Amino acid sequence: MPLEHSPERVIWRGLTAMLPQTVTSNQRSEASDRLAPGVLDQIARLTSDRRLPRDYPLRLHTTGMTYGSQSSTTAEIVDDAISLHAALLDRELAHLKEVVLGCVRDAEKAAYAVGDLALNLAKACGSREEPNANNRLGPKDSALELAYAALDPAFRRWLAARLPGDDPIDVKEQWHVAARAEMRAVGSRLIAEAPPTGWTGRLVKDKWLTIPVAERWFTFALNRALPMASPAQPPEKDEE
Repeated sequence: MPLEHSPERVIWRGLTAMLPQTVTSNQRSEASDRLAPGVLDQIARLTSDRRLPRDYPLRLHTTGMTYGSQSSTTAEIVDDAISLHAALLDRELAHLKEVVLGCVRDAEKAAYAVGDLALNLAKACGSREEPNANNRLGPKDSALELAYAALDPAFRRWLAARLPGDDPIDVKEQWHVAARAEMRAVGSRLIAEAPPTGWTGRLVKDKWLTIPVAERWFTFALNRALPMASPAQPPEKDEE
């Protein structure tokens, strides 16, 4: 049975499983829990052997699926592609790959900060916090969709521009700045659309939760997720 694919998970969020691993001498005897596509392993060898330029443009094309009842049918098929350079497969440039994978994780943390903002706004306004019986998305799930929709084109542009001479600190900072701008825009939209009752707020788990409080928690969560784009902040004492 092939690995199941989440339809909402765009290709760049799965780069950890796709890119060939950098194996150290201590890991050679250990079996990997995930195998990278054979064609990418071959490209990695060609790049490391200098038979393929590090700035050679690649376009990765994937097809994923989700299974239906008892995994006996195919419920949905997802087709996605992304552009990058061969440098990300070069085993001698493992530091660049690790920066990219770290930025994927940072993007997910930032998206979850938006999801938590939506949930806290719902609590402050006294509206429904979880998915209802008709399987409609709750506020957190809906906000996550908005967050990833905003991050997706920005990450693709950032990834396509990565070249072997990039400074890891600079490129990470570039992504943090871009991601913060996108998540701030989504967060501002959620706050603007929140019902007026949220400004008065209500008591939630012994804390008076209002829209300003939810926004403050969001800011601190975003600072933790994207520290290279965030001003220094004192620790938040009343955060959830």
